[in-house]
Amino acid sequence: MKNIYIAFTTISLLFLNACTKDFTEVNTNPNVPTKVTPNLLLSGIIKSAINEQVGQAWGTGNLLVQYTAKIQFVNEDRYLWGEKNGIWSNVYGNMRNVQNIIDLASSSTPVQQNYLGVALILKSWLFSLATDAYGDIPYSEAIKAKSNGVYLPKYDTQEEIYNGILADLKKANEILGTSNEAITGDILFNGSVLKWRKLANSLRLRLLMRLSKKKSVNADMQTIVSNNTMYPIMTSNDDNAELKYLADVPANQWPLFDARVGSFDEIRVSKTLSDRLSALNDPRLSVFGRPSQISVASGRPKIEGIPNGLGDVAALNYNGGPQGVSRVGYSYACLVCNDNGQAPPLPNVA
Repeated sequence: MKNIYIAFTTISLLFLNACTKDFTEVNTNPNVPTKVTPNLLLSGIIKSAINEQVGQAWGTGNLLVQYTAKIQFVNEDRYLWGEKNGIWSNVYGNMRNVQNIIDLASSSTPVQQNYLGVALILKSWLFSLATDAYGDIPYSEAIKAKSNGVYLPKYDTQEEIYNGILADLKKANEILGTSNEAITGDILFNGSVLKWRKLANSLRLRLLMRLSKKKSVNADMQTIVSNNTMYPIMTSNDDNAELKYLADVPANQWPLFDARVGSFDEIRVSKTLSDRLSALNDPRLSVFGRPSQISVASGRPKIEGIPNGLGDVAALNYNGGPQGVSRVGYSYACLVCNDNGQAPPLPNVA
């Protein structure tokens, strides 16, 4: 009987060993990789950064240039700003993976020049957004907590940041000028190295123009515009850095599509815009806005804007209330706003 128990125990141990031999492989989640390649990080950075800019343009930019105005929660429309940390959080959140691409591309053999160049362009663009919004920011010591233990990075001056950005853009163009490698994961330019170079040089020109009031940049600008072979730049809309939103891919749809109800309706057409375009008989007004519900009900459809800067009560009651003020055009909430063949949504679901 004792021999039977020994034999049974031995067989059981052998069976358990066989079962657990590949245990760690069987229980590895394929959707949570421990190692990544640059192409897996690139698309997420592009989408996140551009979506943030879409949101900033919608909620802040359109108010500042008085394309739109608010009928509720009007503080932003009256320049009563609270904490505005969207750009900051997005830039530094994305910068971790930008730095990961730089590290991965630089440490590979051979060096992945294409991803290194693209990452330097994204780094430059993102930091330009941050310094333009906030002034002095962490730059030279940013994103070094993991690699160098820098948990309290110093704030660099905007001048130092601009100098670093311009140097990186120049370097990126040079790197990509010698690279023939494919760029996958690129949802901005579909892998076109030439278009990334055009973005680098065009962005460099933009930043140099901003510096022109502070220092002489004529020589640097002339160097770029006089040598299209070495410094290709954007020359038509075909070169635009344009993220294509896709109707059939929920993860990459127009970000305002799901926000087209509720708080979306707090924002209406500005009277500044409607008056100016109406006076010019400008057909673009019908893209910016829709006739007010009251004007439609009266049989005389008209796009009626609301003045910027009104207080809460005055804004909510202007021209008879929300039904007397035009809502923004369908293009602000369409599913794929750069799809020229898309019909606008029905009014009752807009």
